[in-house]
Amino acid sequence: PNPDFVTVHMTGKWVFTTAYDNDSLTATAISGRHPGTRPPVTPAPPGGQQRAKDVKLGRSVTFPISQIGLAPHMAKFDPTGRYLYVPCLGSDWVRMFKF
Repeated sequence: PNPDFVTVHMTGKWVFTTAYDNDSLTATAISGRHPGTRPPVTPAPPGGQQRAKDVKLGRSVTFPISQIGLAPHMAKFDPTGRYLYVPCLGSDWVRMFKF
């Protein structure tokens, strides 16, 4: 499935994607080439891109529909990075996960 929305945790160690068409939320661990030297994913400058060779994808977990809801269309962390909010249009609710 193609993700509709991608968000990265403030530590740069996790990426979350939602896919509206197949009702999924996926969490993927990411790491840099030199662990501990800097967060592996940092904001790119305007118009810039993250270099793919600097990012390694780890294990992914896709949460079942029963834990998310129907038609999740984004995932957003609160300012503290402790809670992930996933609004689900098909279920008409916002699911909250403690991170």
